[in-house]
Amino acid sequence: MIEHSVRPDELTFPDVLKACSKLRALKEGAEIHAQGMFEAQGIFFQYLETQSLLRILWFICMLAVVIYSLVYMYACCGHLDLARKVFDGISERSAITWSSMLSGYVRCGHWEEVMGLCREKLKLGVRFNEATLISVLTACGRLRGLELGEWIYNYVFQSGLMRNDSLMTSLVDMYAKCGFVDTAFELFDKMYKRML
Repeated sequence: MIEHSVRPDELTFPDVLKACSKLRALKEGAEIHAQGMFEAQGIFFQYLETQSLLRILWFICMLAVVIYSLVYMYACCGHLDLARKVFDGISERSAITWSSMLSGYVRCGHWEEVMGLCREKLKLGVRFNEATLISVLTACGRLRGLELGEWIYNYVFQSGLMRNDSLMTSLVDMYAKCGFVDTAFELFDKMYKRML
């Protein structure tokens, strides 16, 4: 794009970062990150000059997508330190950003970090979505973290998420890996009967 004098914008950066994630192209992703920071300043000041509140708000929303893409790209490339640095720099974290950081830790087998980030999220009072819960349950199973797993079971039950098959399967898996095969079987049996 740049070689053909086409300037990337806030719409192209997330797609390019996603491609870098799939290719595990850290060097190129880091270059895009640097270029994106430079371009973002220019775009922001351009929108400020037009004094269009709607355009500024749209830009901020798109910037959030770019930041999520950065966390995801660094995590996919196995550079969780860089993903965490970007994550820690976000003042207002979305559910997607939390999930991308947690799933990055899960993907790389950093179970303790999953649990630590989950506890951080709990302290902040941030609601959990299904993707986050599945990531944390995976870590609970690997670490035999039954206490947090049971908390998630209660959260799922109280939140009315018992109909989510992926989440229920993760709960079954967590109980089995923690050595509670009877509980896992009971949960599986309830799932099976509900499907009939």
